[in-house]
Amino acid sequence: MALEPTFERDGDRIIPGEAARGPWSRETVGGGQLTSLLASGVERHADDDLHPARITFDLFRAAPWAPLALTTHVVRDGRRIRVVDVSLQHEGVEVARASGLLIRRSQEPPGQVAQPPSNAMPAPEGFAPDMPLDPKAKRDPRAGESRSVRRTGGAEPAIRWIRRSAPLLPDHELTALERVAATADAASPVSNRSDEGLYFVNPDSTLLLHRLPVGEWICVETVARGAADGVSVATCMLHDTSGPIGSATVAGVATALNELIGRRASHAPGA
Repeated sequence: MALEPTFERDGDRIIPGEAARGPWSRETVGGGQLTSLLASGVERHADDDLHPARITFDLFRAAPWAPLALTTHVVRDGRRIRVVDVSLQHEGVEVARASGLLIRRSQEPPGQVAQPPSNAMPAPEGFAPDMPLDPKAKRDPRAGESRSVRRTGGAEPAIRWIRRSAPLLPDHELTALERVAATADAASPVSNRSDEGLYFVNPDSTLLLHRLPVGEWICVETVARGAADGVSVATCMLHDTSGPIGSATVAGVATALNELIGRRASHAPGA
């Protein structure tokens, strides 16, 4: 039996399915599902020669679990780059947006460039699947899973392998860009959860890729984090089973858990 897509189409409208429900409230769409959907809008304007090198996501409102509309606009179409804006709306109100930078592929120049220290990731097959965050969630286990490589002081693992398989929309299989965009949203919980829980919500994230991932498994590795006065900034390296592919950077705002759930459940702005 085929996997159910995360979203369905109804004319120009995009209808969230059960797999699109978010972890904070079942009446909102999850952040990873939103970033994957926005990335699909950027990808509409890519081709074999244009590489999606950077996508910045703004998740400034809680997107309700309701019909959505996706629009795209080419801001700049030059000889070497293309810049695309993507907007996601509910009933005419923008709930999230993205800006994508596409760079035309060319030849690697000569010469040696200084490289950061090598940090080979253990393969995901050597680790047991994590327990689901919401045991009551009715999701097909074939659609995805995560495996934690290292735990630190009872907090969220600093390294996590994530596999996503379910198609985003019914008319095509999950693309490499849609997969990594959904996975990169995990940079926030992987870097911000403490031994007391997760009290940071990320109103943004930036995905940087020097190449697209190969295969279903993507690793999110926290490499830098700082926080002061309830504001956190963290960077995670992204790997596939062949090596590094790029990074994801997130800004987080500290919010009391009961306040966060209340805000998202009421469809009010999340930040």
